[in-house]
Amino acid sequence: MNISVNKEWGEVVGSLSNLQELSMSDCGLGGQIPNSLLKLTSLLHLDLSYNYLSAHIPAWFENVTGRLLSLDLSWNENFGGDISFIGQRKSSLSLTRIVLSGTAIKGRIPSAIWNISCLEHLRLSDTRIEGEIPASIGNLSSLQSLDLSDTRIEGEIPSAIGNVSSLKSLYLSDISIESEFPVFILNLSKLVELDLSYNMLTGVIPPSLDSLSSLVSLDLNANELNGTIPSTISNLVNLRSLSLHSNSLSGLISLSVFDNLTSLDSLYLS
Repeated sequence: MNISVNKEWGEVVGSLSNLQELSMSDCGLGGQIPNSLLKLTSLLHLDLSYNYLSAHIPAWFENVTGRLLSLDLSWNENFGGDISFIGQRKSSLSLTRIVLSGTAIKGRIPSAIWNISCLEHLRLSDTRIEGEIPASIGNLSSLQSLDLSDTRIEGEIPSAIGNVSSLKSLYLSDISIESEFPVFILNLSKLVELDLSYNMLTGVIPPSLDSLSSLVSLDLNANELNGTIPSTISNLVNLRSLSLHSNSLSGLISLSVFDNLTSLDSLYLS
């Protein structure tokens, strides 16, 4: 069900007791989330993204999320509070999708999230989430996309992330990572998108980067990487976007390196 009007939407939706999926993205909704959602005991998928919801996450909301498979409240810039409600109910361990990017949520990521083995998408970018990524991220055996960019997450990337072999998209831009290039990421053979830009990565770009043969987009710009660009990048034949600018890279690179990159349409090396 997709409703494109804001008038008394809570009352209308609350009367649909058998509703399993509710998508009201970009509908101009404002104010608080109506507690009439509590009546939707069959609801499995909730998408209220790209609206104007405000105020804190209500205490009763855990009773809604506790039975959901998919939750998307992203890009409601004035909607916030902590997200400790996720995982408080055992049933919420069935969530496959949590998307809260572009909201005013804050605090640490609940430890229960790192134990949701069926979770496929976790996107919390552009929020005030803080703390470190724990080693228990290795428990997310179904995770396909992780986006923690532009948050207050800090510390090193745990090596356990290299065990999440299902990952296809990894966005960890602008979270003050201080380490050498995390080589354990090279274990993620299904990775299609990798963004580690605007951090403090040091050392060289490893020649074994070509083990990520499925990469379509690679962004390492605005770090402190040095040395030369490895010629093995020519083996990343699926690349469409390559960004290595604003580092301390040096040396010559042969134009022949790019001969195999026939799909490349964005290249930033300055």
